[in-house]
Amino acid sequence: MMLGGCGPRIDDRDIEFASLGEVKASLDSERVILIDARAREDYDAGHLPGAIWIGLDEVTQERSKDDPRLAGRRPLVYGDSPGDAAARAMVKKLMAAGYGSARLFAGGVAEWSVSNTLESD
Repeated sequence: MMLGGCGPRIDDRDIEFASLGEVKASLDSERVILIDARAREDYDAGHLPGAIWIGLDEVTQERSKDDPRLAGRRPLVYGDSPGDAAARAMVKKLMAAGYGSARLFAGGVAEWSVSNTLESD
């Protein structure tokens, strides 16, 4: 699948993963931005501390490079669980848009909620 038109070919084998420990360690980092790839209503009902919501359709090469929320930060994306298609798609779109350091917290909300609480806005 080609993402972003003439962009690079990105597939699941290109995705790098982050562990729960890495996610917890990054919570206070200015260099990492947690991105919730779930539906907006799910994000509003509860999300990882400090996470932002970005719609999948908002991630394009043109729009993402000028997004101040992403400037100089490593995107760390999560969804509901390891099989979350939206989270995988978000990571691939970010990589195609020039954020090659984007990573996936595959455990997502399911792994996080085992020992932590979610924030709601």
